[in-house]
Amino acid sequence: MNRKQNFTKKGVSKTLEKNLPMAKRNKISASAPSHAWAAQLKEKGLSVTEARTQLLETLKNSKKPLSIIELSHRLKARSPDPATIYRNVLALEKNGLLNSVDLGDRAMRFEISSKESSHHHHHISCKNCGKIECVPVCLPKEMIARIEALGFQDVNHQLSFQATCNNCAAL
Repeated sequence: MNRKQNFTKKGVSKTLEKNLPMAKRNKISASAPSHAWAAQLKEKGLSVTEARTQLLETLKNSKKPLSIIELSHRLKARSPDPATIYRNVLALEKNGLLNSVDLGDRAMRFEISSKESSHHHHHISCKNCGKIECVPVCLPKEMIARIEALGFQDVNHQLSFQATCNNCAAL
């Protein structure tokens, strides 16, 4: 077997990988793009890149929507530059994999699309410290029906609430 055939795309020898302890083997496979994300990206006609799968995985594991700056900080160890993050976030949003969230503080945030995460929700943010929480309430179905009766289809909405959290109120 020649040298090129003995190496994977990541540069790790297949023979060496088999001889690694299980913990190290898992680290190598953990860096590979998630098959679920890869399938969704392909379904949308998007290229499957490490930057896109890292963004999707980071947002999936986040308990709140993240801004480009927050994504950049969380992905810093993996080193995609902010311009790459921005371009990819816009492409993922345009193709329905991400939702943008406007909390009224001039920082657009992003989260996995409710179509992809199977739970529609809204947000509340603290006016003082910026803490963000998900709010599992939604508009009544009657309100959506009234909007559709006005001649609109595929109604989408986004609610955000601003308040003072208990920690800030106690100060």
